[in-house]
Amino acid sequence: MKTFVLKLRRLLLSTFIPEFYWPLSVKISGVDIPIRNEPFSFGTKWILKKNEYENAEIALVNKVLKGGESVLEMGTSIGVLTRVMSNLVGANGKIVTVECNESLFKSCLRWNDKYPNIQFVKGYGFPVYQVPANLSIDGYSDDLGSLGTIVDFSVKENNSSSNTSIIDLSKVETSYSFYPSVLVIDVEGSEEIMLEGEFHLPKYVKYIIIELHSGMYKKKMLSQQEIIDSILNDGFSLDEVIAGSYLFSRN
Repeated sequence: MKTFVLKLRRLLLSTFIPEFYWPLSVKISGVDIPIRNEPFSFGTKWILKKNEYENAEIALVNKVLKGGESVLEMGTSIGVLTRVMSNLVGANGKIVTVECNESLFKSCLRWNDKYPNIQFVKGYGFPVYQVPANLSIDGYSDDLGSLGTIVDFSVKENNSSSNTSIIDLSKVETSYSFYPSVLVIDVEGSEEIMLEGEFHLPKYVKYIIIELHSGMYKKKMLSQQEIIDSILNDGFSLDEVIAGSYLFSRN
């Protein structure tokens, strides 16, 4: 019922708000982001119009990224942060970005030729070196519309996963020969996978920028603190927090 109401609300808003109401584009961190006639929800267009989209993450990537940097982004969404990072790392840098939502993924592919330093990967991104062998993906919910996707996953006993759409850092290494120095994570709760087993990232990861979603965790704020502690215990320091987004750097 909740999903139906949300989708009905989006439909009504998109029907009664004429498209010419929206600006053609907005400039976010020096990058033009189209709005008018884009397949975004009313809420997403409204946030973009007010220039309030992912401000915390954008501020943090501006602190860290420089020309030639290599970035793995888990959770492309509509690709605003992706395009900002592409501009920051320049022609000598590279972004590999992972998104599981079919419609969001296809939407981003419409403009990918304008950003040759971005590689799009369709799959379920998990910010660990290797997911548990018994990880099970039960689908995803797009209740958040173009603001994000919630992945339904669990770790089940006596289950052996053969889901080739699961993307962790070991898969990025072997399939794309990519060794990112920066890991950017906004996967709507899937970061809770960090609490399954001992958390370690390869030494080539120097920075982590992560948005935490305590309301989506099994143990709420307790899980959030455990995620932070796991990153700190892997040899990172917490440099800055903006809203719910955290910047860690390797010691």
